[in-house]
Amino acid sequence: MKDKVYAISISTCASTHDLVAAGTGEQKVILCDLRTTSATHILTGHRDAVLTTRWSPSHEFQLFSAGRDGTGRIWDIRRPSGSLAILNQHQARGEPPRKKQRTARTEVPKAHEGYITSSIFTPDGNYLLTSGTDDRLKLWDMRNFSNTLVIVFLLLSIWPV
Repeated sequence: MKDKVYAISISTCASTHDLVAAGTGEQKVILCDLRTTSATHILTGHRDAVLTTRWSPSHEFQLFSAGRDGTGRIWDIRRPSGSLAILNQHQARGEPPRKKQRTARTEVPKAHEGYITSSIFTPDGNYLLTSGTDDRLKLWDMRNFSNTLVIVFLLLSIWPV
């Protein structure tokens, strides 16, 4: 692997694979098999470096990645093409998930206005917490990929969505 690696994660619930997800500076996530030490998948779609990767603790084939492009992507690694969902900061709780469409380069939904720097799932896998350079923490409902809570550090207040 010649790309710079910014993030790595290993699934805690996988029973059928031993994959490491590596977020790279080359706009992709590379999945490496620990048994064979080779790359098995390359997930593309990000438009800048991938700074965080995180496996779902409840779905062994589901992976989250995000980075400098401000997008948060959910992948089902069994699918050969494209991400399962792209988190949209404007999709609030209770709204139906928006269907993924091919859009112009500037119209890809963003999860944060700045870089997404870190992420963590709740132990049950139902929620994902992300943080970014926009001074916000966001809580995402993984059952419908909606934005459920925003915490703004600058104002030190909590805003339900």
